[in-house]
Order: sequence, then C-alpha cells, then structure tokens
Amino acid sequence: PDRRLPVTGADYASKTLFKKYACCRSVHYALTALEELMEERPIKPDEVRSIRVTTYPYAYKLSSQVTHLNDISARLSIPYCMAAMLKQKRVEADAFHKENLQDAALLELMGRITVETGGSYGEGPFALRGAKVEIEQRDGTVRVKETEHTAWGEGCEPAWSDLEERFRRITAGKLSQDRQVDSICGTYGRRGGLSAVDTNDGNRVQIIVMW
Repeated sequence: PDRRLPVTGADYASKTLFKKYACCRSVHYALTALEELMEERPIKPDEVRSIRVTTYPYAYKLSSQVTHLNDISARLSIPYCMAAMLKQKRVEADAFHKENLQDAALLELMGRITVETGGSYGEGPFALRGAKVEIEQRDGTVRVKETEHTAWGEGCEPAWSDLEERFRRITAGKLSQDRQVDSICGTYGRRGGLSAVDTNDGNRVQIIVMW
C-alpha cells in the first residue's frame, strides 16, 4: 500500500527557498552583508569612496567573467548588484531593465566596487561560503560586515507577510487589488500548481497557487 503522507501546498512552501534578491544565488552573500550594514545605518552612494568584497571562489569566478552587462549577465555581477542595492535599496527584476543597466550614476558607483577571493573561503561542495564587505566612506570611516548566510536562505526563511508584500509589489499595476487577493488566497487553480492570470497590460503571468 502507498504509505506516503498527503502533501499540501504549505508543505511545499516550507521546503522551498525563496530568493530575496533577483540575481544569482552566488551574489546573495555579498548583498546580505551590504543590506545588514544599511540597516544598521543608512549609506548614501555619494558617501562611498570604495567597497571591497571578499567572497568564495565560485562567486568570484562568475562575477569576474562578466565583461558586458545585459539583463542576464548583470545578475552574476557582484559590483553591479551591490551598486543597485545602494542606489535602489533593493535588488528586484527592475534593477536589470535597460534604463538601469545604462544608468550613468549606477555604473559609476559600480566602478568603486572591487571583488576578490581568499580568506577562509574555499572551493568544493562542502567549502565555506560567504562574503565580507568593507566600505570606506569619504569621511575616512570604514564599515565592515561578514556573513556566512543569505537573507531568506536556509535558517533565515521569510515570513508569509514578507512574501505577500513582495507579491503585491511586483504585481502592482499588473493585477488589480482584487486579483492580488484572489491569487494569494488560491482562488486561481484550486488544485494548486501553476495558474495563468491575465494582467491589466494584456500579458499573462504564471502564479504558483498553494493551499
């Protein structure tokens, strides 16, 4: 007999890692450290003289291979994503739109950010992963943060309120408030899974419905 327990949408959700930042997971350590510094005390881009990031080899390799920015390659670039975080206070899909990829102020800020590898970080599936961010401000202040975890990563999962707030923000202007509520409550696709929803601009989006 089939002894498997029934699996609900909540079970799947509890075992799913959501990305807080809309970029490659390898960049998340550096972004987490930067965001923690920003939460401790706000950082204005024009206050930054330079930023040095030390991270694990795989993240360094991916980032250093980016020689031309586009909506895909920029998601691997630690300097670009860090600059976007400083300028926009978040890294979501719009950070990789054409107007931001060509933003002169963002690109100038990106040029003040360097990436290296070393320290206790190593290669291989069981090596230590993380990032150390050192910010030198124009007044001579140096701020440092090192982390071995990522925001919304394992052990730091988001609350449902975080996920709902993110969903509402990225669908604002694309789904009406009524449709946002319906989608969150699961009225699209009662059986769970993917449900196609027409947006206000005539496009269709896929929404994962869980109960």
